[in-house]
Amino acid sequence: MNIGYAAAGVPFFMRVELEGEGVMPLVEVFRAKEGGLVPVASARAGQTLALTEPFEVAFDPAVLTGPRR
Repeated sequence: MNIGYAAAGVPFFMRVELEGEGVMPLVEVFRAKEGGLVPVASARAGQTLALTEPFEVAFDPAVLTGPRR
């Protein structure tokens, strides 16, 4: 993971993994703290990712890929 975002002053970083053999959609959220990134939340398809910062949002990462075949 690139901690350059934290060093540049980006307060939040969201990593989204959608592709790969056998991969279920995954969303991970990190917050900048003391020059590094600390995990805030994560969820895979079938779970709900819920955040209140930097804005309020809640969703199942499965919606990012649409219907699967």
